[in-house]
Amino acid sequence: MSENKRIDLHTHSIFSDGELLPSELARRADVLGHKALAITDHVDASNIEVASKISEAVNDIRDNWDINIIPGVEITHTPIEVIDKLANKARKYGAEIVVVHGETIVEPVRPGTNRKAAESPEVDIIGHPGLITPEEVEIAIDNDVSLEISARKGHCLGNGHVAKLGLDMGANLVLDTDTHSPDDLITYELAERIARGAEIPEDEIPKILKDNPPKILEPIQIETSSISFSLNIEKLSVEPPSRRILFIPREYNLSNANFKLTCFEPHIITLHFSFNNSTLALLALDDTITIVLASSFKTFESNGILALLSTMILVGFSDFLQLIL
Repeated sequence: MSENKRIDLHTHSIFSDGELLPSELARRADVLGHKALAITDHVDASNIEVASKISEAVNDIRDNWDINIIPGVEITHTPIEVIDKLANKARKYGAEIVVVHGETIVEPVRPGTNRKAAESPEVDIIGHPGLITPEEVEIAIDNDVSLEISARKGHCLGNGHVAKLGLDMGANLVLDTDTHSPDDLITYELAERIARGAEIPEDEIPKILKDNPPKILEPIQIETSSISFSLNIEKLSVEPPSRRILFIPREYNLSNANFKLTCFEPHIITLHFSFNNSTLALLALDDTITIVLASSFKTFESNGILALLSTMILVGFSDFLQLIL
């Protein structure tokens, strides 16, 4: 097997029209030599909450297997006017990757979808964007929205156009499979061949396969007085706190440096630490992420996001942690 590891940020499970459970999808990707895989099931307003189910499955896999599985969604065939709203809602349900089903030339995707996706700060990738225009590419670049080179039959017919325009203009290109069945997953070597088929220059292929995907996943580094960890919250939004107080049971295992915090009603809030892979996932299903845990806390602010993170989380002194919303 190649020493190069695949990163695929567009796949589907049984939570939409895929054939595999998230765990089997992850296992097959692991065997094929994947470093990371995003599960991005189709959503519109009717099933946007599926992101929370994917997130639950992903946490189990992350805790036990040596592959980074990322919960996400693909906003598909929706009115273009609600793309940004749905992307925001998906984030609140736990989506760490938001793909928009772009204007592939083999489906009747509503014109304007590429542009609305490119304009949304909550969107990460325009999947199979077809005959995307230079103006739309420029908007995507301005908003850090990546363009997809697709390995999927039909969608791949626009790859040459997307690759040429994206490379000429400096867009962040990624190569994904849009996997729906086991045979859709590909090796790194096949991904290289697909890139060559799109006439991507040889020196650009490693950038697209290895360098560009982590830019989407790149975490924000935070330091406390005793430990360093990563917080991937740059796509979340924060509103002023509503002053509601909840008491949240906690779980932690200091020997493995793991920490998990979950609340279900009236708000759904999940806080998950894992120092084994240096990640922290933070989810709030209302409009606020202002967190006070115990008395000693650090303040971190980035892109308008304010999080108050207690250093006491790291040692876990009490049976209940007070969360002020």
